[in-house]
Amino acid sequence: MKTFALDTLEYDNDQLTSPDLDTNTALSYLGFNNQLTCLNFKNGKNYNISSIRASQNPNLACVKADDAAWPTAN
Repeated sequence: MKTFALDTLEYDNDQLTSPDLDTNTALSYLGFNNQLTCLNFKNGKNYNISSIRASQNPNLACVKADDAAWPTAN
C-alpha cells in the first residue's frame, strides 16, 4: 500500500460520504462540508492531526480514530 505526504485536505460542497484517509499518514488538517456519514482516519498516525472541520455534515454518525477517546476530546 502506498502512503502519501499530504498534510492538508479540504474538500467541500460535494456528495462525498466516506473518504478513504488511511494511506494519508501525514495529515495535520481535515476539512469537510459534504454529505459525510462516516469519517475514518484510523491509520496509526492520528497524532499528526491538529484540527478537523466537519460540522456541516448533517448525516455524520461515525468518526473512527486510532484512539477512541481522541475525537471526543479534540
